Amino acid sequence: MALVHPRLVSPSVSVAKPYVTLAATDGSPIGKMSWQADQSAEQLFFSAAPALATLILVALAALTAALVGLRRLFLDLVDGEAALVVSRSEAKDANLAKT
Repeated sequence: MALVHPRLVSPSVSVAKPYVTLAATDGSPIGKMSWQADQSAEQLFFSAAPALATLILVALAALTAALVGLRRLFLDLVDGEAALVVSRSEAKDANLAKT
């Protein structure tokens, strides 16, 4: 994106948008800088749409991968807890069998 036809005018001159008011250190306006936009906002949006769509798809893929990983960890935890209950029961039965 580039500034096309930039111009510097006094602060009292009315200019079309886009423009920036230039101010001194005390805040008083000392001028305005205006320019003609290289692309309209609509053109800019449509030119950036493929990149934004790709970014959203990559973010959704990463989120899906993270959720699948969390699900696997949760299932491993549940399986481990079930195995622990079975092992504890077997150890208790073996201990009772010794006595």
